[in-house]
Parts: sequence; C-alpha cells; structure tokens
Amino acid sequence: MITQRRSSDQAIRILILSKESQFIDQFYRIAGEDPSLFITCHTARLNEVVSLAYQRRSGIILVDFRVTDQLTALVGKLREALPDKVIIVAIPITDVEKARQALLAGANGFVNMPLEANETAKIIKQTYSVEQKRLQKIVGEANRQDDRRGQVIVVFSAKGGAGTTTLAVNMAVSLQVYERQHVLLMEGSSLPGDLRTFLNLKPTQTLAGLVQKHQTDNLSAILGAVQLHASKLQVLLNTEDFDESAVFVRELLQMIDTARGEFDAVVVDAGSLADPHSGSLLEYADVLLLVTEPTLPSLHRTAQFLLAANRNHFNVGKVQLILNKVGARGSIDIDSITNTLQMDFAGVIDFDDRLANNATNNGVPFVLGEKNSRITRQVRYIAHLIAAQNQSPPAPPANAEVNRLLGRLNQLFSRKETIPMTGVA
Repeated sequence: MITQRRSSDQAIRILILSKESQFIDQFYRIAGEDPSLFITCHTARLNEVVSLAYQRRSGIILVDFRVTDQLTALVGKLREALPDKVIIVAIPITDVEKARQALLAGANGFVNMPLEANETAKIIKQTYSVEQKRLQKIVGEANRQDDRRGQVIVVFSAKGGAGTTTLAVNMAVSLQVYERQHVLLMEGSSLPGDLRTFLNLKPTQTLAGLVQKHQTDNLSAILGAVQLHASKLQVLLNTEDFDESAVFVRELLQMIDTARGEFDAVVVDAGSLADPHSGSLLEYADVLLLVTEPTLPSLHRTAQFLLAANRNHFNVGKVQLILNKVGARGSIDIDSITNTLQMDFAGVIDFDDRLANNATNNGVPFVLGEKNSRITRQVRYIAHLIAAQNQSPPAPPANAEVNRLLGRLNQLFSRKETIPMTGVA
C-alpha cells in the first residue's frame, strides 16, 4: 500500500469503499499527487462505513460499483445514514444507466472508470465544492448576523446516559418561566426522542411530518407543528415511529434557521456524539452545553472530544461544561476533578435519582414540580447564565487558557491515575 502524506486542515477527506486493491492503490496515488485530497481510510465492509465516516471525519464517500451487486440500494442506504456526506460512485464510462440510477438513489456525482488522475481529481473537487455551497444555502447562510436572532443552545454529551434530555427540558422550562424568555425546545436526534414523555405531550404534527410535506423552510408550518406546554414553552417533536423518523441534518438545520427569528432561544436536545446529526449541530450552535458525569469513562470521552475539537480548530470557546449526577455512588469526587484538571464547570448538578425519575414518570419537569429542590436551583442557575449571555455574549477564552486546559486533560488521560471515588469503601 502506498504511504500517504499527513492531511492538511483544508484537504478534502475521502473514505474509499472498495474491495479491489488496484482501485484503492490508484486513488492513493491520485491523492498523493494532489495536496487538496486526502484518503482517510478504505474498507470493503458495508457495516463499517457509517461509523468510519464519522470517526475519520470523511467528507466524501467514494464507492466502487463492484463492492456490491445492489449498488442502487447501497447508495440509498448511505444517503439516509450519511446525510451530510458527499457520495461519489466510480462507474465504467460505458455504463450510463448505472450512473443514472446511482444519482437517482442519492449520489452527488460519479467518476468514470478506468480512472484518469487529473480528470478524477477535478470531478471530486468540483462535486464537493458544489455540495458544500448547496448546504450553506440550505441552512440559510448561518453566519449572517442579521439571520441569527434567537440564540441556538445545543445540549449534548460525549457519551450516552449523561442526562442531556433531563437538562434540556428543565433548562428550557427555566428559561421560559423564570428568565421570561420566548423559548422553542426541539429534538435534534436522528431517531425518535423522549421529550414527549418528559413533558407529557401528544403531538399531532412532527419534524418528520414537516419533512414529508417539504415545509422545513415554511415558518407558518413549523409554528403550526409546535406543541404548547403548560409552562408556555413551545416544543417541536419528532415522530415515535422509527420507520418514519428520518430527518436529514440539512432539513433539521433549515427548520432551526427558519424558526430562530421567532424566539429568544432555541434549545436542541442533541443526545450524544454518536448521533449522525451531532457534528453539524455543534458547528451551527451559538452555545454548546457539554454534559458529562463524574465517572472515568464519561470524563475520558469528554476529554477526547475537547482534544479532537481543538486539533481541528473547532471553536472550543462556545463549549460550556456541565457536570451532572454529582455525588452518585461510585462517582469521582468533584474536588478531585477540579483539583486535577484545575477547570471550572459552568454548572454542577447533584445526583437525585428519585426526584428526577418521579419528574420524568409524571411528565412534569422538576423545576416546576420541585421548585425548592437543590437540583432545581442548580439548573435555574445555568439557565440564568445562558440568558445573561444572550444579552451580552462573553468573549471566548484566550487560546493560551484553552491550551492549558487541554494540556491537563491530555496529561490526565495519557497516564493511569488513581482518583478518589464517592461512596466507595
């Protein structure tokens, strides 16, 4: 196999789906001669493609038509699973019908075989450029300040089970009720979420319904699909049907971009980084609430995300760390975390499983049903900070400060260290 140079920050990152070694070698040679192209990896296993695409941050999936006898079905599945990726199919120059079917199934373009280096590189770069411009247009030129009225707050975690939905619900209600903001709460996952259970809502219209009706840029239709909670919080839910829940990330961002002008804040429950939507949502958001738990796996995954984000020039300054479930049996003592990492959390929420479970089972957010509880005060404090930032956004931390924090994270998780646990003899 041909050795490849290191990727530059601007290079187009390509994942090759093929079982033909000669084909793979050809593309490594093409990328080796063009510094704007970089092969992230190659695989012949169809069940690996989606996870590898996100792990290796591949912008293009290059499909060799010989990898399957069901090319059209494969392209369709890739398009559904990788809505924010560019799919290019390599097809014999004489097989016009196969190229047509691939495009209809969702491919963004195709290259002709046998491969010609200059022409192949040119087509790949042109196809990628066109798709990137189209995505920017669909999301409403998100960087234009006149369109970015309502603050978009994305709640997510680097590892599942950290409590993102609980925080998203109770913070959105706190912003609406206690900070007197006009708030929209949305489900941002690619699969059916749990907001309806947390808020005891029974929607008649959903995100998936807006997609099916091609109404993702229609403000009236979006507001018509919103459910009104007793707290006056407005909520946009996805369907409960797994077969109908597919909402591509472009459509989700378009709905957020269309609706944000009507609200002071749009809170998005994005789940974990494993969700295909998470990458685009993190880029689009104004504020990122990164929820972690005081356990080594959760802190480790959080550190990995922050380190990777910094390496890839992601705006770490808009990330605010929330430490959830503090004091749970077997968790790491909070003093050990703060002393070891020397870092500040934007918010800390105690572990109160009974109260949180009762609130969920009854469909009443604990910031309403348990107004005097400690965790209610903690969540309201986070909401207050977020509301204040909406009025006067803070300057991002200096690069030196970010680098010191990331350095401590790197040191902590690159060596085996004993950290005191809570509730463990």
